[in-house]
Amino acid sequence: MGGFGIGNDPNAHITGVGLGTSNIEISGMYLHQTGSNAISMGGIQADAHHPSDPRMINKDSTITENIFADVAKTFNSGVAVFVSYTTRTQITHNDVSNVPYSGICYGYGWGSNDAGGSPEYLRRGLYNYQPIYDSPTVMTGGIISGNLINNFGITHSDLGGIYTLSASPNTTISENWVFDSPNGAAIYNDEGSRFYHADNSVFNTTAFWLQRNERANYTTGNMTYTNIASTIPFDPTLATNQWGDRLINITQWTSFENLTQAHKDVVFNAGIPVGQRAGRPVSVHQERF
Repeated sequence: MGGFGIGNDPNAHITGVGLGTSNIEISGMYLHQTGSNAISMGGIQADAHHPSDPRMINKDSTITENIFADVAKTFNSGVAVFVSYTTRTQITHNDVSNVPYSGICYGYGWGSNDAGGSPEYLRRGLYNYQPIYDSPTVMTGGIISGNLINNFGITHSDLGGIYTLSASPNTTISENWVFDSPNGAAIYNDEGSRFYHADNSVFNTTAFWLQRNERANYTTGNMTYTNIASTIPFDPTLATNQWGDRLINITQWTSFENLTQAHKDVVFNAGIPVGQRAGRPVSVHQERF
């Protein structure tokens, strides 16, 4: 029904240790009309986020230089790339287009499994059924870079070209070109998202480029956004907030010509490498301006 499932099941083993994939690379693929997620990497149960055996950690894998088009045709809440509890996963230079929900989803758990838990899920009674962990999950060191994401959110709402959940220290979202969605943000840091650094990207979205689910009892915050060019005007009063976020050098643009050279380079280099673009019109990188 989906495309690839990697390190999803703690019981899928012959050695006594489930999960635990490492140094996997998915590259050079064309994934089209999958029934659900085109790629699902990582598990969601306790041994995925707080493994009882360190050999269970999903780590050091790469999803790069793939084309995703018209995915999630049966279960249309699916996405091109879904990564849950992993360490040092890289999602780089992929083309994502025509998806019903978000383009790339990174993280899981809504902050409930992070160190110290979540006041919101304490209020909801979740910790009557599971522990409040005093150590962080395995999510750290992710890289989401150089991706071209367009025409996303064509069926659903409450979504992002790049959508995150829960804390992931030392994780960067950089040099992405995200455009064309009827109602989605370019970046959506949903519940529990913390410690992400987004930079050097170009966005062209309809209503807003950034959505942050920050409020009392949630643990979302402590994020940094730098050198972002967006078609949406930026309110400088939002440059810092009570949740510990910082927004630095956020600029508005209206045409390709008034982008800085660095941001023009982001647009041109996003997605699969230049040498693999046979048949693709240059306008894919310069349309919607």
